[in-house]
Amino acid sequence: MTIALAVLFALVAGAALPIQAGVNAQLSHWLDSSVRARSSPLPIAGIALVATGLLMIRLVLGDWAPRPSFLRERRAYREGIVSRGW
Repeated sequence: MTIALAVLFALVAGAALPIQAGVNAQLSHWLDSSVRARSSPLPIAGIALVATGLLMIRLVLGDWAPRPSFLRERRAYREGIVSRGW
């Protein structure tokens, strides 16, 4: 499942390249500067990259990030899986 999703993300990213070229061409006419047209989508691309990375971590690891052991132990105590022992 995760490999198929990674391939899907790669295909969507490849399909978006010609669209981005068209957007940059229109922006360069509207902004009267090709440098501003190329740099304006960068924050949006950064947000998309972070969101995609978080989604892939969620799918691969099954959680947002590995938890430190003390958080796992605290959750186990709270749920009554393990007793404190003292």
